[in-house]
Amino acid sequence: MASGGDQLAPGHPRVKSLGLTESLEVGYRLSPRGEAVLAGL
Repeated sequence: MASGGDQLAPGHPRVKSLGLTESLEVGYRLSPRGEAVLAGL
């Protein structure tokens, strides 16, 4: 069983499918939606 942290690791397909990250030329960043979710934790 994977831990919650594994499920929301940066670059994980689920994070992208939820619209929480944006792809950059190199790497990722939080989307405005991702920032809002993080602020609510």
